[in-house]
Amino acid sequence: TNKGFSHGTNQGIKAALKYQCDYIHIFNPDVMVAANFYTEVSLLFENNPECAAATGIGYVGSPKDGCAKIWYNGGFISFLRGRGDCIDKFKAKKDVTISCDPFQTDFISCACVVVRSSYFEVNGLLDEDYCLGGEEWQLSIDIRKNAGFLLVTPNTMFFHEISVTHEKISQRLFYIGVRTKLLFVKKNLNNLRYYWWLSLYLVTLPVLILKFSLSSRQRFLGLFRTARIAVWDHLKGVPLSIDWATEVVKTARSLK
Repeated sequence: TNKGFSHGTNQGIKAALKYQCDYIHIFNPDVMVAANFYTEVSLLFENNPECAAATGIGYVGSPKDGCAKIWYNGGFISFLRGRGDCIDKFKAKKDVTISCDPFQTDFISCACVVVRSSYFEVNGLLDEDYCLGGEEWQLSIDIRKNAGFLLVTPNTMFFHEISVTHEKISQRLFYIGVRTKLLFVKKNLNNLRYYWWLSLYLVTLPVLILKFSLSSRQRFLGLFRTARIAVWDHLKGVPLSIDWATEVVKTARSLK
């Protein structure tokens, strides 16, 4: 069974903890770091004992592409949108202001983040209720709630090629995206706010489906069926996995 990013990453974290290392670096296979990345991040931790996770400025592409386009310049969590996201993502560097000093942020992507091992030892591993995307939003929230703060240093960088880590506009990813938003908000808001958000989300969902349909060139009706199943699975508490999402898409496509 393919249980997704969080489950797979947790196997690596468990193995790393056996070696009693001080820090654990989580990163995507299409990420490369600058030569001074580990030196600068280590200094950041040493100078900021309350920092539990850190990274550098992220750029789109590989080192040979230079630093023309930003991928990560800090991040934010939006409960209204039901997600976390990178600041200045895909903007040209010349149009962006980058801090001269390390700065706190609300969200660090698991595309490239270094976390103190002690955090995982005390608070547990990545949340395996998520399978692709929400675990990094949850990690950022849990660190800030339980362990300290998140820091970004402009003194180093990483490069994200954004290759084929997963398909970007598939019907399967759409199902996972809907489920992840619903799960993330439910986990982090009280019942009153969650049900208020859910009612608002269900009203706006057809518009979101239309936007995804136009951008991905997929049939609106098929996406609507997928979203309907996603909401129902969420309400029933069906576990989220990539294999299950694949089966859902097959079912949605078979419906007349």
